[in-house]
Order: sequence, then C-alpha cells, then structure tokens
Amino acid sequence: MINSSKVKKKVIFVGSFKKTGSSGNVGGQMFACKSLVNSDITEKVDWKLVDTTAESNLKRNTLIRIFKALKRMLKFTYLLIRYDIESVLIFTSSGWSFYEKGMMIRIAHLFHAQKILAPRSGFIIDDLQSNPRFKNFARTVFNKCDYVLCQGEYWKTFFKNHFEIQDHKLVVLKNWIDFHKYSPRKKIRKEKHIQVLFLGWVDKNKGIYDLLEAAKHLKSEPLKFNIAGNGKEFESVRDFVRNNDLKNVKLLGWVLREEKIKLLADSDVLILPSYREGLPNALLEAMSSKLLVIASNVGAIPEVIDDGENGFLIEPGDVSKIVDKLKTIIDNPSMVEEMGEKARMKIECEHSQNSAITVMKKIL
Repeated sequence: MINSSKVKKKVIFVGSFKKTGSSGNVGGQMFACKSLVNSDITEKVDWKLVDTTAESNLKRNTLIRIFKALKRMLKFTYLLIRYDIESVLIFTSSGWSFYEKGMMIRIAHLFHAQKILAPRSGFIIDDLQSNPRFKNFARTVFNKCDYVLCQGEYWKTFFKNHFEIQDHKLVVLKNWIDFHKYSPRKKIRKEKHIQVLFLGWVDKNKGIYDLLEAAKHLKSEPLKFNIAGNGKEFESVRDFVRNNDLKNVKLLGWVLREEKIKLLADSDVLILPSYREGLPNALLEAMSSKLLVIASNVGAIPEVIDDGENGFLIEPGDVSKIVDKLKTIIDNPSMVEEMGEKARMKIECEHSQNSAITVMKKIL
C-alpha cells in the first residue's frame, strides 16, 4: 500500500525559472517563481514547470511570439493529460502575457484543476483603457480561478471593482524578498556627492525622462545619478544625457547579482518615478539596503512607503517634486540614515520570503 503522506501533490507552475533573462537580468517575477520552487513547499509538491521567461522587453516578432505561446500551451495541456494534476499556479504580466495565461486558465478549468493566478504588472490598467474587449476576457478568466493573488490591498480592490471577482477568491500576497542578501548602505564613504540610483527598465513608462529632467535642474548640486538598467529607450536616454551635457548622470546598463548588491550598498537614494507599477522588487531591494526611496504613488507602492516616514511619494510626471525632494535630502542628509532604518524594518516585518511561503502553503 502507498503511504499517502509521501505522495506529493502535482502542480503545474507557469512562470519564469531561468537563471537569468536574456539580457542577464533577474526580474522580480523570476525571483518569486524560483524562490517558491526552491522552498520547502517542494517537500509536499511535485512541480511541473512551464517556463515563460521573456527573451526581451523589446518589440518582438508577432509570429514568433504566437508560435512560442502555442508551444507552451501544448506543453501545459500535455501535462494536464499526462499527470494527475491537482493545481495550476500561473504568474502573468499584462498584454500578450495575460491572453496566453488566460487561455491556460480556461484549459485547466476543463480538467477541474485548482486554478491560482498571480497578476504581476501594473500595466493591466492600460489594457483596460486601450482595449474594450479585454475586460470581458479578463472577467471570464478571473472568475474561473479559485484564487487570484494580489500584490497589495490596492490590487485586491482594483480586481474586485473592475472584474466583479468574489471576495473569497482574492488573496493578498505581498511581493517578497530575501532581505538577508542585501548589505545595508555604507554610512561613511569618500564621495561628498549623494548617490542617486535608478534601477530597472529604461523606459518612458518608468519615468526615466522625468528623472533626467530633474537631473538637468540639479546640475550644480552635489548629486550623482546612476542609471542601472536597459530597455527600448536606452539609446535615446544616452543621446539626452549627451545633448544636455549631464555630467552628473552615468549610464551603467544592467547591473547583476553581487554587483547590484554592491551598487545598492554604495547608493543613498533610489528613485522610481514610474507611471504604472504592480509592486516593484527594486523598491524592496533598496529598502532592504536602507536606502531612502522616492517613488511614484501608484499601484501597491503606497502600502510599502509611508510618505515622510520611510521614504517619499510623488505623483507620476511631477518633475518639480523630484527636484524638491532631492533638495530636501541635500539640506537634511541625516534623513537618509533615519528613513533607511525604518525602510529596512518595514521589509523585514511585511515582505519576508518566509511570510510569502506560509501563504502559498495554505493555498496549495
């Protein structure tokens, strides 16, 4: 007789599992997926992985995208047929990604598997505004799910109001991080300049040009801006820096793993002036490193930053507010230390890896 206590639950996990992305980056979704697979959940779960790591955030050939999506759906369907699958856990972004993962939810529904969907992009708001048919598709998908994992209370309310999802299906699972890996910022350093960091995709929607406009206004101030990332606007950003003679701005490209941890420890302030966000891991990484964060009041960010306590909130596109906050920090440098301490405490209390794994265990 088989000992049922040793029989693992078979779960299809659709997400990002590669060592790094094609550009060498390790995004928030990739970290989240791999941390679950490598956790002690594996003692009770037999993961069947379907990798959907994007090759690039740049525009890709439509036919190639469709071909790869169909290939993944065939593998997903095969796993449902081949194994006695009890649950499917699917991480999704917006746009094309949501349509593909939505079809997977519909297929899993035919096999009567438990369906768990984790939307991880703030750009689902743009999908709603730009495509009238998206709402009906998304509503159908969400209501076939057993659980929808929300990155914060903001997103729980958003999904409930826009897609009429039953309350018991909505579970808040805040983004998590292994904060022990992040070294606190250096208190004493040789440079007299305040080191300001932008970490993420170099893209208009991430507010990169707002940050550069602020850097223009602050040329004569003791500030150094480091742009760590890449994306479709990178060359345009390089031209902007050159044309405006921004000697206070340095373009680093992607900064990875230990090099990123060191860069965070060598920085004082992180700026995320995004127009759309779910809940960016760069925010959690910076707060774990005791940086003072200036970030847009979008998505679930206000649930992490208590304005004026452990960081500053700004409205998207408000260049003058970025300038004002940086001048305030120049005039009151002790703020970096004080707010950085509170930021680290917030992450330890509310965004630990152990807390997230505990929630996932209950759901699975």
